[in-house]
Amino acid sequence: MNVRHVALVLIATALVLSTSACGGKEDRGPSAAPGPAECPQTFTESSGPSSDRSGELVPAGADTALLCVYPFGTGDNVGTFQLRRSLSAAASPDRVTEYLNRLIAFDSGTVVGCGLMGHDQYQIALGYPDGTHAVVRVDYSCGKVSAAGATRRLERADTLLAFWPNPGITG
Repeated sequence: MNVRHVALVLIATALVLSTSACGGKEDRGPSAAPGPAECPQTFTESSGPSSDRSGELVPAGADTALLCVYPFGTGDNVGTFQLRRSLSAAASPDRVTEYLNRLIAFDSGTVVGCGLMGHDQYQIALGYPDGTHAVVRVDYSCGKVSAAGATRRLERADTLLAFWPNPGITG
């Protein structure tokens, strides 16, 4: 390999690296964090922009799927809700990940505003055999779910909640 060829390879590599770092939409894929699946203690209302990572929403192959329930009106601060209970999925946890990964991309331009509108709020804690976990935020009133830099459209919350027995709060 001559010097000219090495120089061309280095220039091409630099161009590829600079192009990917300058605003190209990255398809990193879903990720999971170390540790077991646990429900976060609070759910905080967020009106921030939707993330748009492409690809699957969450890693496939979950062996735990907890529905974290945050009843409306249980928080000390406006827009923050306290965990009331968690439920294990009645169906195979991997069916939950399959459902989430089939949801279509969320178009943030179609939503004028989101409000809690008196609904319970939810998060889903997914656990994986390798000891990692992912948390999916369910923005019930906005019709979206998000995790690890990706946001998807949730057409019907009742379809998602059907994976858990009696997800509503009683009494």
